[in-house]
Amino acid sequence: MTLADIDRWWTEDSADSVTREAGQHFARAYRLEADGRLDEAFAAYAEGNRIKHAALNADTWVAMHTQGVRHLKEVFTPAFFAAHAIPNAEFAPIFIVGLPRSGSTLVEQILATHPRVQGMGETLAMPPLLQHAFPFDMTGALDPADMARRYLAGIRADGWRRKPRFTDKLLANYIAIGHIHLMFPRAVILHTVRDPADTCFSCYRQIFEHDGHVRFAYDLKALGRHYRAYRDMMDHWRTTLLGRVIDVRYESLVADFEGGVRRLLDVCGLDWRDACLRFFENPRAVHTASKDQVRQPIFDHGIGAWRRYRAHLGPLFETLGPYAPADA
Repeated sequence: MTLADIDRWWTEDSADSVTREAGQHFARAYRLEADGRLDEAFAAYAEGNRIKHAALNADTWVAMHTQGVRHLKEVFTPAFFAAHAIPNAEFAPIFIVGLPRSGSTLVEQILATHPRVQGMGETLAMPPLLQHAFPFDMTGALDPADMARRYLAGIRADGWRRKPRFTDKLLANYIAIGHIHLMFPRAVILHTVRDPADTCFSCYRQIFEHDGHVRFAYDLKALGRHYRAYRDMMDHWRTTLLGRVIDVRYESLVADFEGGVRRLLDVCGLDWRDACLRFFENPRAVHTASKDQVRQPIFDHGIGAWRRYRAHLGPLFETLGPYAPADA
């Protein structure tokens, strides 16, 4: 989120009063950070986050999410997948999952620059299907073939122009990987991964326009707890669906950009296009917090950004547990 975005909120009715109040503290934090006054900047971030966190009942949400992860792990076993497998060789959507601020917008922009791919962004085609499907609804049916048909209808309604491939970048779909595997056995599931401390702190210094799936982001302890539950879920899919989830590591992509793009296109079954290296020239609309970053060539100044604030991040490191930096 940029200062321009926050300034716009102060003059529009689209943002609620809590977001407008918190936004003033985030705006002050950005200005202080630009001046190198990091202790003061962190205090402003902390106050903006406190306001948002208090309004979202986030601790309860994080606890329920953690409980939901345990439930999904109990249900989605190798035997369950074998019992519900269906043939579906026609479509191969590209799902991009993970946490915000992990490089997902960059990955989608690269792919959406390929002429065979349409970037659909954070489409909401999947959540309505999950809401009434087993096991999210314990009395609901589980019909992967029907869910696939309805999902594709939703994608068409969202503007899919029937390019051969499309991306769905609703990051919270990481809880739906079991359903995705059953609905689309040929789907490509990309998991964008960034250093845990960088991911969490980048979320903390970001005020999001929509809080539905990011309620955890406004408190350092909640961030750490949520991160561990999310990684627990991803570890489960990795062990029960061997080879189906492909990690795309942000730091590796930045360090060897052309090599990383070649690997990314290869795992998606796409031929090489030089244009994908110039993703920043793609004029498609981007609506995520990284919309300004993907208008620039690749850069690495976000790597290790948490270190400037390390003295303030003890509560995050405490709850991150095994994912905390070794030198924290």
